[in-house]
Amino acid sequence: ACQPVRSEISAMLTPLLLWLVPIGGLPLLLGDYLALHFALYGVLTALGLRFAGAPLPWRALLRPRPLFAAAVIAGVGILVLGLAIDRYVTAFVPTTSTRILFLPVVLLGLVPFFLADEWLTRGAAAPRGAYVLTKLLLLVSLAVAIVLRPQELFFLAIIVPVMLLFLAAYGLISRWAGQAAGQPLASGLGNAVALAWGIAATFPVVAVP
Repeated sequence: ACQPVRSEISAMLTPLLLWLVPIGGLPLLLGDYLALHFALYGVLTALGLRFAGAPLPWRALLRPRPLFAAAVIAGVGILVLGLAIDRYVTAFVPTTSTRILFLPVVLLGLVPFFLADEWLTRGAAAPRGAYVLTKLLLLVSLAVAIVLRPQELFFLAIIVPVMLLFLAAYGLISRWAGQAAGQPLASGLGNAVALAWGIAATFPVVAVP
């Protein structure tokens, strides 16, 4: 059965495995580290699901209905909520074409996490409250990473509360859309695109040493 406890291993192993990995190669402050963290976390979670007998049905995403649902989720996140954030909170629209180039890099890292997490928490065998539990584990994992590399990852401590709000708001939207599409992975893909857009649009651009 899909149990969120399998995410505990991912939460602890991810910051440890990335402890000494060089970062700063992407001119988007900590964009490369977040992409690596989410990617490794997602791969470890997917492997746990595979060994538990509940592999990701990723081929289900190739059907039109899940792809449409993913596009709707991403569109709502970027165009509706994103424009409200841009108007009243902070810039959410990329100010330069360079930022758009960061989007696919960050997205590649986010997709494994969101697909694995949606299947873990929205699948048929997922227990009640699984979505909230795995998000708390993700925040614990990021907190451990900050403790291990405080000088390099201090910026994460600032954006973690914002990420928590994002996961809560988009989680409700993705739940409804995923149920309508009949495929939880559609929700994961849509959320990955929306968050990748937010990171690429809002994170500071820095000079690469």
